[in-house]
Amino acid sequence: QMANMQTAFAGQTAMAQGFTGVNSGIADLRYTVATENCADRAALSEGIRDVIANQTAGVQRILDKLCDQELQAERRDNANLRQQLAMADLRASQTAQTADLRQSGATQLNQLVNELRSCPIPSYSVYGNQPVFTCAGPTTGNGCGCGCGGNGTF
Repeated sequence: QMANMQTAFAGQTAMAQGFTGVNSGIADLRYTVATENCADRAALSEGIRDVIANQTAGVQRILDKLCDQELQAERRDNANLRQQLAMADLRASQTAQTADLRQSGATQLNQLVNELRSCPIPSYSVYGNQPVFTCAGPTTGNGCGCGCGGNGTF
């Protein structure tokens, strides 16, 4: 019986050692699976992060391009408005200068007309050194106001 007991004990010991090896293998397998799961999750997280970063960068490039286009359009509009303002200022300046010239010309014309109305105008052409008309001076009361000063002839 002792031999049977020793054989049984040896079998149990062998079986226990076998189970320990199996349990150790299972523990190693669990550790390997857990490590691989962690690595898979990390790789998946990095991939998702890269996709999100790429999407964000793409959207930002599109927004930058749209912003640049709007800015260029605003700059063109601003340049056009500045040119229109400059042309309007030039037009207003030219209009004011023209009005001043017309007013000055009208004033000079009126002065000349008033001066010429007061002087006698001959009814026929006179050639040579002959007097066209005579004018009495302002001292006699007959001054014609033509600028001769009453010295006699024209």
